Amino acid sequence: MIIPGPMEPAADFEDLATALGEHHTVHVLDRRGRGDSGPLKPDHSLRTEVEDVEAVLKATGARHLLGVSTGALIALETALHTPDVTKVIAYEPPIGAHKRKAKVIARFEREIAAGEPEAAAVTLVKGLEIGPRALRWIPRTLFTAVLRKSDDEESRKWPRSCRP
Repeated sequence: MIIPGPMEPAADFEDLATALGEHHTVHVLDRRGRGDSGPLKPDHSLRTEVEDVEAVLKATGARHLLGVSTGALIALETALHTPDVTKVIAYEPPIGAHKRKAKVIARFEREIAAGEPEAAAVTLVKGLEIGPRALRWIPRTLFTAVLRKSDDEESRKWPRSCRP
């Protein structure tokens, strides 16, 4: 079973699942709030994620897990609680990410305080690695300029009294 990361629907893993499917039965989990899955629970937690994986394991008989990013942590945690899991591949688990995230949030807050919302948005996308991966390849100055231009054009569409 493949467990995607935080921003990835199961569909993003179609090619990998097809390649692995030549020798294995492969199930790709759409985590809650992504793809075709249901909504997040109000008390959503790592335990909820593990319970979801355990339910799919039980329904399918799968015994191997491949997790990507946060999915890697979910796979490892599931293996700790599920004796039927015999193999785990944990690809790029975000271990130590809390230190990096603290720096990203601090920079974001400085940019907001300085009246630079576009730069702050770029900091979140690049620093927390959210959104499509292609956005992370765009140089910071170009990405920020595009957002500023987009904001300028959007604000011109509204009468001055109605601008957000």
